[in-house]
Amino acid sequence: MHDNSAVGEVTLKDCSFAWCKRDQKVDSPGLDGVNLLVESGSLVGVVGTVGSGKSSLLSAIVGDMRHLSGSVSLNGSIAVVSQAPQILNMTVRDNITFGRKFEELHYSKVVEACQLSRDINRMAAGDLTEAGDKGEMLSGGQKQRVSLARAVYSRSDIYLLDDPTSSQDARVAQNIMRRVLGHDGILGNKTRILVTNNSRLPLKPNQWVLMHKKRGITFRDLKDLKNHPCAPVELFEKPTSKHLPERTSSVNLLNQRCLNDSLRPVLQLIVCDFFQGCFEVVRAYFKYSGACAPMALTCLVASAAFVACQMLCVKAWAATMMDSTENTTHSGRSIIRWLAVFCIGDVSLRLTGGMLLACANHRRSIELHANMLDCVAGSALSFFDATPRGRIFNRFSVDLEINDIRLFIFSKQLVQSILYVFARLAVIGTQAPFVFGPTVFVEIVLLFCLRYLISGAMLGRLYQSTQLSRLLQHLTETLDCVGLIRCYGVMEQFCARFRRMVTVCLEAFNMLVYCFAIGRLISTICALLIILLTVAIIVAPAHDEPGSAGMAGLSLLSAFTSSFFKEQVTELSLLHRRVKQKQQSSEKRTDFLRAAKATNIAVVDFVRVKKPSVTCMADLSFGSPRQVLEQRGQPSFRLDDGMTWNTSNLAKVPSGPHTLRPDESCKAQEADTLKSPSPGPGEP
Repeated sequence: MHDNSAVGEVTLKDCSFAWCKRDQKVDSPGLDGVNLLVESGSLVGVVGTVGSGKSSLLSAIVGDMRHLSGSVSLNGSIAVVSQAPQILNMTVRDNITFGRKFEELHYSKVVEACQLSRDINRMAAGDLTEAGDKGEMLSGGQKQRVSLARAVYSRSDIYLLDDPTSSQDARVAQNIMRRVLGHDGILGNKTRILVTNNSRLPLKPNQWVLMHKKRGITFRDLKDLKNHPCAPVELFEKPTSKHLPERTSSVNLLNQRCLNDSLRPVLQLIVCDFFQGCFEVVRAYFKYSGACAPMALTCLVASAAFVACQMLCVKAWAATMMDSTENTTHSGRSIIRWLAVFCIGDVSLRLTGGMLLACANHRRSIELHANMLDCVAGSALSFFDATPRGRIFNRFSVDLEINDIRLFIFSKQLVQSILYVFARLAVIGTQAPFVFGPTVFVEIVLLFCLRYLISGAMLGRLYQSTQLSRLLQHLTETLDCVGLIRCYGVMEQFCARFRRMVTVCLEAFNMLVYCFAIGRLISTICALLIILLTVAIIVAPAHDEPGSAGMAGLSLLSAFTSSFFKEQVTELSLLHRRVKQKQQSSEKRTDFLRAAKATNIAVVDFVRVKKPSVTCMADLSFGSPRQVLEQRGQPSFRLDDGMTWNTSNLAKVPSGPHTLRPDESCKAQEADTLKSPSPGPGEP
C-alpha cells in the first residue's frame, strides 16, 4: 500500500497480522497492535528475545503475513535480506543481479562493499561459478554476503535486514556495517530496518524497536531501551569472542588424504559396475520379477512354436489349393482345423504370458520403488545437500514411469518379436535355404545403421532427462523463493526463464522424434526389401512347382511382421541406461554411505577440468554411488592426493569450489599439451 508520503517511509498504525490463509479463522494473531513510524532515510534497530516477533515484523511489512486490522503505508520498493539466505542454483553473478540488467560499475561497487571480492577472486570461474542447489558450493558467510549484495544491487528504497552479519566474523561484520549499512555507506540515504542481537553496532540507529509479546515498543535512545524491564539482558552483554567463525558449506572439497585405503575397493567397484553391459540389467530384471518372469517366458516360447506351426499350416493349405481333387479338399479341411487349434493355443499362451509379465512388472515396480525410497530416506543430510532436488524428483517421477510402463511394454514386445522372428526364419530356412544369404546381408546393413541410430537416440534421451531435471529444479526453487521473487518484482524474469527451459526440453524431445523418424525410414526400407524378395520368389522359373504358391504366401505373411523387431531393440536400448542407474542407486548406495561415514570424508559432487586434450568429470557424492569418467586413455587414480590422467597430474586445491588443477611438477607437460590442437566439437 502506497500513499503520497516521502519515498522510503514506512507507517504501521494499530496493525495486527497472522500466519494463516485468508479464509482461515484466526485464533491468536502473530502480531497485535503494532505501531511503527519509520522516516525516509532513517536506520531502525529491532531487538527482542527469541520468538518475540522480530522476523515476523519484517514479514508483515513485506506482505507475507495476513493483514487483519490497522493501516499499513509503504512508499517505495522493498529489498529483503532474510535470516536464512535463499540462494538459487545459478551463478554467483546471477544470484546477485537476480534478473536485473548487469551494470559492471555498480556491480563491482556492491561486491567490494559486501566483502565478496576476495571470495570471488578465489573461485575457479570467478563470479560465474555455480552456487549449486541451495548454495551448497558456498559457505554460510558467503551465502549471507551474496544475499546482502543482491539487496544492495536492487537499488530499492526500503531495506529489511534480518541479522545480516550473524555468520560473519567481527572484522567482516564491521566492514559491512560501515561500508553498506552505515550513514556513509552505500545505503546511507535509504530506509533500513535492521533486526539485530547486538547493541554495540559500529553505527547509531535513529530509533530502536523492542518486540515484546507480539507488540512493538519504540525508543529514541539506547539508554531508554536499556532501562526498560523487558529489554533482553544478553543484548548488552560483552561478546565472549572477538571473532565469530564462519560457517562452512555442507559440501566441501576433498581434504588432503581424506580418502584412505578402505574406500578404494568401493570406488573401484563403482567404476567397474558403471561400464558393464546389458546382461546385468536382464539379471536384475528377473531378480526383481520373481517366478512370474520365467513362467511368462516359457509361455511366449510355446506361443512362438505355435506361430511356426501356423506358418507350416498356411503353406500346406496354399499348396493343396493348387489341386482341386477330393483328397486334397479333405486334406485342406483337416489343415484348417489344425490351423484353428494352433491359433487358439497361440492366443491363449500370449494372454497367459502377458498376464504373467504384468504380475512380474507389478512386483518389480514395488521392489524398485521401495528400495529407492528406503535408500533416499535413509541417506545422510550431506546427500540432500549435494544432490539437486530436481534430480531426485526426476528419478521418482519420469524415470519410474519409464520403468513401470514403457519398460514393461517394450520388453514384452521385444521378447515376442525375437521369438517370432526366429520361428519364421527357421520355417522359411527349412523351405528355402537360399533366403539366408540376402537375410544376413540385410541384417549387417541394419545393425550398422542401428548402431548410429541408437547412439543418437541415447544422447537425445540423456539430454532430455538433464533438461527436465533442470526444469524441475527451477520449479522447486521458484516455489521456495516465491516471497523473495514477489518482493523484488522479478516475476516476469522468472517466467521468461521458465519458458526458455520448456523450449529447450521441447527441442530435446524433437531430437528423439528425428531419431525415431529415421528408424521408421529404416523399417520401411527393410519391408521393401522383403517385398522385393517375395516378388522374386513368385516370378522365379520354378514358380509352377508344387509348394511354390505356399512359399510365396509364407513370405508375404512374414513381410510386414519382421521389421517391428528393430523398433523394440532401439527403444529397449534407450531404457537400458536408466534402469541400470536406478539399480545402482538401490544396491550400491548403502555400501558407499557406510564407507564414506567410516572415513568421515567430504565428497565432491561435480569436478570438471577442461583443456585441449584432457577432460574429466567426476560425480562422487553421498548417496550417489557412481563415477563418470570421460577422457583420452586409461585413467589411474591416486585417491590420497589427486588423480593422474595420462601425463597430466591433477591435484586438489582449496581455492575454488570443486576445482582440480595440474600439479606444479607437470607445468612442462602442460605446456606441451596446450600446444596440441583443440579437439572437434564432437570429441570428448
